[in-house]
Amino acid sequence: MNQEIIHLQRVIEGNNTEIRSTLQQYTALVEAQRRQISQWREDILNGEAGMIRQFTLEAIDHFWAEHLAVISDIRENIHLFRLAGKVPIDQFHSQIHREFSTLKNKINAAVNTSVRQLKKVDAG
Repeated sequence: MNQEIIHLQRVIEGNNTEIRSTLQQYTALVEAQRRQISQWREDILNGEAGMIRQFTLEAIDHFWAEHLAVISDIRENIHLFRLAGKVPIDQFHSQIHREFSTLKNKINAAVNTSVRQLKKVDAG
């Protein structure tokens, strides 16, 4: 009886270790992206002034929240990749990397649009 309990404990511990490892694989890239965004925000706070700072921070916050929503959608449907014969973690990393690579351009475009609109208001 004790041997069975010991065996079951080892199996459960092994499963828990595997779950933690898998979770870490899914969170590592998102955490690295969060640190990049956080550093960018910090640089803006310490460098830019006035309306440019405000426009940039608002755009960063907006598009980062949008990015997190996309990540959530990908996570919710991750099981579909396995059904398609693909490796879910590879697909997850590929998709969030692709999404993140467009983030800075979206932010810069939003800031430029805001600046142009402000100039039109000032000129008019």
